Amino acid sequence: MAYTMREFDSIRELVDYLNDIVLGKALAANVKVYGLHGKTFIINDGTADRTCTFADADNEGLLPKQIIDQIQAAHASLALVSLRTYSHQTPPSVHIAVVTATHIVQKEGTANALLGFSTAVDVTVGANAVPKANIVAVPHMENQRIAVVHD
Repeated sequence: MAYTMREFDSIRELVDYLNDIVLGKALAANVKVYGLHGKTFIINDGTADRTCTFADADNEGLLPKQIIDQIQAAHASLALVSLRTYSHQTPPSVHIAVVTATHIVQKEGTANALLGFSTAVDVTVGANAVPKANIVAVPHMENQRIAVVHD
């Protein structure tokens, strides 16, 4: 059996490649994400772009449930599992785990950087690029890169 090995410069690139099936923990329900007020999150469901403009006028920060509720209000058919965190930075780097069919997060969203999405390229979320059962290893390389080995 032949295996594929891909190397990445960061855990974020690996997460994007695997579309959120790598290790990462759910953002705690009481952790707030600040700075989202007035920023946009644009996701395409294959039919049209759906834009969520976040509301947090008092800048009190938004809890994961509030972020998900606002996105779902703009895109009712989008089923989100959770916000995930992949770092210990403050504010936390978060990423939305989508469990419906493939969706594309548009790079033009002004909330992308705060939510952990690229502002340079559109990112596909939802359908796993590599089935979880096919992952053999996720080694950390000597050159400080991270890799995934899969069939």
